[in-house]
Formats: sequence, C-alpha cells, structure tokens
Amino acid sequence: MTELPLSFLLQSAEKYPETICLRTPEERYTYAQFLDRTRRRATFLAEKGVGKGTLVTIQTRDYIEFISTMFACWMRGAILAPLNTGQPPRIHQVIDGILKPGIGFHDKENPFGYEPAYPVHLLELSETPLQVFTPVEPDDISMIMFTSGTSGVPKGVPWKHCNTWRNAVETGQRIGVEQADNLFLNTPPYTTSSINHILTMFAVGATLSIDQGFMFGAGILDQLDTYECTAFGGAPVHFMRLIGALKVKKPLRPIRFLFNSGEHLPTPVLEELIEYLPETEIHCVYGLTEVSGRFCILPWKDVKKKAGSVGFPLPSLQVTVRDDDGKACPVGEVGEVYITGSLLMDGYYNAPEANAKAFSEHGFATGDVGSLDEDGYLFLVGRNDSVFKVGGEKVSIGAIEELLLEFDMFDEVAVIAEFDQNMGNVPVLYYVLHESCSLSRRDIVVAIRERLPKTHIPVRFYQASKLPRTQSGKVMRQAEKLKPYVIQ
Repeated sequence: MTELPLSFLLQSAEKYPETICLRTPEERYTYAQFLDRTRRRATFLAEKGVGKGTLVTIQTRDYIEFISTMFACWMRGAILAPLNTGQPPRIHQVIDGILKPGIGFHDKENPFGYEPAYPVHLLELSETPLQVFTPVEPDDISMIMFTSGTSGVPKGVPWKHCNTWRNAVETGQRIGVEQADNLFLNTPPYTTSSINHILTMFAVGATLSIDQGFMFGAGILDQLDTYECTAFGGAPVHFMRLIGALKVKKPLRPIRFLFNSGEHLPTPVLEELIEYLPETEIHCVYGLTEVSGRFCILPWKDVKKKAGSVGFPLPSLQVTVRDDDGKACPVGEVGEVYITGSLLMDGYYNAPEANAKAFSEHGFATGDVGSLDEDGYLFLVGRNDSVFKVGGEKVSIGAIEELLLEFDMFDEVAVIAEFDQNMGNVPVLYYVLHESCSLSRRDIVVAIRERLPKTHIPVRFYQASKLPRTQSGKVMRQAEKLKPYVIQ
C-alpha cells in the first residue's frame, strides 16, 4: 500500500481500531467501525458496476457519506469526482461534458437537479463488507477535482494516488499533527482543503469532529469545547468570527493549533489570534487544487517574524516569482507565482487550451501575485485575474460582470471584493443604469443564482452616476475611488 491514500484508513484501523476517527452531532465512528462501513459501501459500489478506472461523481454535503464513498472508490480502483453542491445544475452539466462520468451517486438531500446522461443512484450500504481490493498503481488517478480557476469555467485537476498521499503526509509533518489530535471542521467535505484535512488526520490515526452550516465565533468556540478539540481548521472568515467570541469567552481546554487555509490570513487577524490564544500554534497555509492540496505553510515558530507570509513550499514543491517576461524577480520584487515539483498536476483534464496558457518552461503559473524574501518565504499581495474567495470558494469577478452585462439595463458594471466583518471578502456591485431603466434586485439575484454559484451573488448594490477610470480606460476597482460617485 506504499504511497496510496487508502493506506491511511487501513493502517489506522489496524493500529488504532478503538480511536474515534469521525464525530458529528448525529454519528460517531471508531476507525474499526468506519473501515467496516467503508467496506460495505465498496460492495455496494461493486454491485452498481464500479470498477477500476470508473469515473464516479458524488453530490453530498454529508461528511460520513462523502469520506466512506471516497475510500470505497479507491478500494474498487475507481476515480472520484466530487461535485460542489452549491453550484447550479448548469455548471454540473458543463463538468459532465468535460468528465463524461460512468456513474453518479447522491444522498437524499442533494439530488442532481437535472437528468444526467449516465446512471445515478442513492448512496446505500451493502450487508457484506468487500474483502478483495482492486489493485492500483501510485501514478494512477485517485480523484478529479474541479476548480473554476481564473475564468469561472470549471477545470478538472487529476490527482494521482501518490500525490494525494504525499501532500497529506508532508502537510502533517510540517504542522506536526499527532495521533492524539482532534480537529474541528466547519467546511464542506468536497473542497480541496477539507479533503486534505481528512487525509492528514487519517494518516496518523487522529480524530475529526465536524459540524456543518454557517457558524459565528461563539458557535465555533462552543463546538471546540463540546468535542474536546485540540485543533481547528478553517478559512480566514472563520478566524475573524472566532476573534469576536474570544473577546468575551476563553476556550475551556487548550487549543494546540489553528490551521488557516483557503486564502491569506490578514496580518491584523493573525495578531489578534496571537493576543487571545498566546499558547496556540497558528499555521498559515497557501493551498492549490493543482498540487493536490497544500503548497506553502508558514510554521508556527516563524509566524511573528514573518507575519503576512504564507511560508515556504512543502518538500516536494518549489516556488519562483517571475515578471511578465518570465524572468525570476529579485528578492522583494512582486511578480507572478510559479510552481514546479512532483506534486504538481500533469495538466487539466481534457483542457489543452487551459494547459497551454497555464504551463511554460518555468512551470505552472498560479495567477497569484507576490514576492519572495531573502529566506525564500512567500508573501502574497493578490491575484492578477480578478478572482477571490468567499468562504474558501473562488468567486470570479469577470463571470459576474459578463452575466450582468447580458441584461439590457446597465451602461456600466463593476464588481469588487469588499471586506465584511462576518464573511471576509464578499462581492459588491457598482453599476450605472441606462437612462430609462430601473433595477429589480430580485430579478438580478435570481438570474445569477440560476447561472453561477450562490457565492457570486453581490452582497451590496450601489448605483453610481459613473464609474471612474484610469487613463488607459480601466475601471478603478477600489471602494474609495468608486464611493464618491454613488447616488444617495
């Protein structure tokens, strides 16, 4: 089972059979119990025709269903393609066209919402555990993860078994995850970040405690106490909420470490976390689907002296920062972030044009902009492609604007990311209406919800007399530049 992620479950079930591996408000499983459930899920998959190389889609927000199906697919040598349940059916149909799946599964709360061209089934368990696993090689594909990238168009990222395994191992080693750890999660299971959390904890026989749904800081703190957690993994928005709770209440038990991923943790948030949790290790992480999870991690020992950095790459990855001509930037100079290394994908699935754009002799162009300091630590300053994240999921400004301009009612539109105390960065719309038009916000929201993920719906709408532009004609996308033109 060398360098296969399935080994995480099998070995931990052998070494720590009575250790709790998963706990939700409704369910609780030891490693031995969860292995039995997964074997029975694998038999169910076999009965439905899932075998080596079968492309399997899954729609569920249920952690137990998702994780057992993921490991069961690997027992059958199949390839899992998780679908984001928050995306509209139109996007899933685009993914179907790229992937051409063999079969799909869902739980009763998340049907596909359209008629796929392939058979779909409700997730069930067989009475009989699977005994014989289908052999796979480390270089075989374990999963295909879909990311919207820079354009809002889904792109499939193939993960090899060896890369899925190694990213989790190297992440755990960098963080120092221990078998006694109990990590609380509050993000959907189908995301790159959550999958990496799952595998990192399973790799050492640790515990995952999960509760889904929108939580403010007090709720997160309560769950950390209830589940007796030693750690919490979340996006910056989670930690922003947590700080508010920490101002009025301390955790009942020590929190050994916090694990930020999804996007850059603002320095003021980091400083407040250190103030309220001085004994807690805080690990800042920069991850990418294209490298099977984590890319750079800032170790806790360096957090104060390197505040604002996302750290340095995992051992199997390398980073350079380059200018528009592809030349390596000097220390401290800002440019585009490039990746090379064995964890990097070979290319997007069935996407030759995207691959031609993303790959060069210098490696993979991330679309992120930053600089390296004299010690090789990476500092991000933003993106060059107008994409940001809401709750860990990418939002494409271009996709929102393109859709809005399809309505014959706007002279100009500009979507920017503005900071919200509860949600972090959120999309905000500034617009100039045609002279004879009036805005129906409800119609706009409904239209966006039908075509794009709900994270793309603007949180605020501002009508403006005009949108200020630079001399080159580009809209000035800063709130302080736009606000003077807002019509009160």
